[in-house]
Amino acid sequence: MLLQYYENLKQCLHNLAVNRIFALAYSGGLDSRFLAFVGQSVGLQPVLLLAKGVHVAPADTAYALQGAQQRNFSLRLAQSDPLSLPSVAMGARDRCYSCKHALFSQLLRQAEGFVLCDGTQASDTQQ
Repeated sequence: MLLQYYENLKQCLHNLAVNRIFALAYSGGLDSRFLAFVGQSVGLQPVLLLAKGVHVAPADTAYALQGAQQRNFSLRLAQSDPLSLPSVAMGARDRCYSCKHALFSQLLRQAEGFVLCDGTQASDTQQ
């Protein structure tokens, strides 16, 4: 069963990649590292987009950078300041949505027309 999931993932990444390239919202966490690794292992060239800002611990950024460098991934930093968003700064109910929307809008621009993937899983959306 796991082999079938892996085969489906490989096929999906190949279908999404343009000229063997896809962009990946990269945090350095297990999910985004896995997608980057699978993409690279099947001959694709993931471009990792790493958000950096006051909302990300410097140690987490360093860990993500180190992981990308060890595997020789192409990586771009996306500077972000969620506190510049009024809903985040005020602690509004929609602050998480506003932050994520702003971040992914920026990542889409930096993806430069390539498909943007992320490591969100179906179980991440369950309450």
